[in-house]
Amino acid sequence: MQPTMCEHPFFLAGMMGAGKSTVGQGLARRWRCPFIDLDMRIERMFAASVTELFARGEPEFRERESEALRSLGFDPGFLGRRSVIALGGGTVLAASNRQWMAECGTSIYLKVEVVGLVVRLQSQENQDGRPLLSGTGGTTERLSDRLERLLMARRANYESCSIIVDGGPEPDEVVDRIESLFGEVDL
Repeated sequence: MQPTMCEHPFFLAGMMGAGKSTVGQGLARRWRCPFIDLDMRIERMFAASVTELFARGEPEFRERESEALRSLGFDPGFLGRRSVIALGGGTVLAASNRQWMAECGTSIYLKVEVVGLVVRLQSQENQDGRPLLSGTGGTTERLSDRLERLLMARRANYESCSIIVDGGPEPDEVVDRIESLFGEVDL
């Protein structure tokens, strides 16, 4: 049975490098709806970069991340309109975040295997601003080990999303796949 297109938020989850922001922007353009990058919202709310907030400790960063996520519910009309939100890679770690997203929208896991993530993240430029990748130095072996360890720790949380989509293809194809799950969208 195909899910129906609803007027509610769609949360894109997945590992760093899975394409959440790129796919999210493409999906929001196609659906003509707002796009929200949760990391950017965190930076605006707390007047510090994700890297700076993460330097204070991962537990504190995760608290700020949860606050930013739940603050979306206070935005006028957020819960009653279609929007696309690109989550941070670890947003789904908190059970309370997963429950909140399930109550107000649809969560979509962009599943990308480690080898695909390595290809996308192997340049230093693509690792900048990703605190959990600091120190990998761009070496494929160390980067793949770190990504494998993170993915293993997070897999069950990602797989608890409402929908799982192969995020490996080009972003436009991933957008097509997500859109096809919901049939025609009245715009």
